[in-house]
Amino acid sequence: FATACRSIGYTKSIKRLWKDLDKDGSGGITLNEFAPQAHKALTELHSLLDEKYGNTLKGWCSAMDIDGNRMLKEGEFADCCSKLGLSVDGKQLFKWLCPQGRDYLTLEDVDPKAAAAMYRGDWTMATSDARGQSAKARLEFAKFIANASVRFKPWQCKGFQSEEEVLKQLKGAWSDRI
Repeated sequence: FATACRSIGYTKSIKRLWKDLDKDGSGGITLNEFAPQAHKALTELHSLLDEKYGNTLKGWCSAMDIDGNRMLKEGEFADCCSKLGLSVDGKQLFKWLCPQGRDYLTLEDVDPKAAAAMYRGDWTMATSDARGQSAKARLEFAKFIANASVRFKPWQCKGFQSEEEVLKQLKGAWSDRI
């Protein structure tokens, strides 16, 4: 943080700046504290994907990354946001999320937890956050743990129509190992 501040020419107290940005005194600066409009838009996007597809990962695979290239250009992202019913301009959200020097977004940019779940082969995102999960989510977590040695490549999230298909694939892969 200090290095980044100095690299853009900030010469005042880094400690004071951190304290000013850390509004809740947690010791960390969240997106909500730093850019509340971006946080609100990203939270809305996650909620829409959760409501319509079950989680961000399934939404990314089903509604956003249609061509399966694991990246979205600005127009592609804005179109997806519009189709989902996002109340914020998708192009603006793209600009907030896109790392400097790139002209595309990845799942990691939109939801790092969903990206990590994809690389683990956890399409239900059951292992992403165990706090406050429903009984169904805990059951999905138990199914995931039972088949934990089975891993899929990221491209395999395409084409699954339901959790049952994923579980069938897991069971098939597991039985091949016995």
